[in-house]
Amino acid sequence: MFDVTEIAQAIVSLIFALVGGLLVPYLRRITTEAERRSIRGWVSVAVAAAEQLMRGETAAGVEKKDWVRSFLEERGITWNEDELDAMIEAEVAKLNFS
Repeated sequence: MFDVTEIAQAIVSLIFALVGGLLVPYLRRITTEAERRSIRGWVSVAVAAAEQLMRGETAAGVEKKDWVRSFLEERGITWNEDELDAMIEAEVAKLNFS
């Protein structure tokens, strides 16, 4: 008779490798997408608030962006600066085209 223990260990190892190699990165990607959706929502709120609070001020573009950044930082929202700038600019563009 032969020992099935080694075969069972190999199968269990394969299952753990698949879970670690496929499922974990997938779950991390979903979390990142969820975080981005949340950040986009906060950026949208912050941009709308800045536009409302600083309506009619001259050369307020930079001031509004600074206000949005500090609004987000106060809430613990930190992200890659370039991506955050792009999100802010996209929200401003949405408001301007509405």
